[in-house]
Amino acid sequence: MSSRRPSTDWGLFVATVLAVLAADLLTKYLVTAGLWRDSYLGGMLRITRVDNPGAAFGLFA
Repeated sequence: MSSRRPSTDWGLFVATVLAVLAADLLTKYLVTAGLWRDSYLGGMLRITRVDNPGAAFGLFA
C-alpha cells in the first residue's frame, strides 16, 4: 500500500503539467521575440525556429 494520499499525486501531476506548459510558452516567446537564435543547449538539444501555418500543430502557438 502506498502511504501517499491521492491528492498529493494529483498535485504533483498538475505541477508537472504547469511546469512543462510554462517552459513551452517561455521558449516560444523567446524564439518569436528574436531573443533566441539557432542554438545548442549543452550539445544535446537544438532549438530552431520553424513556422507552420497549418492549424494541426500550431493551435497553441
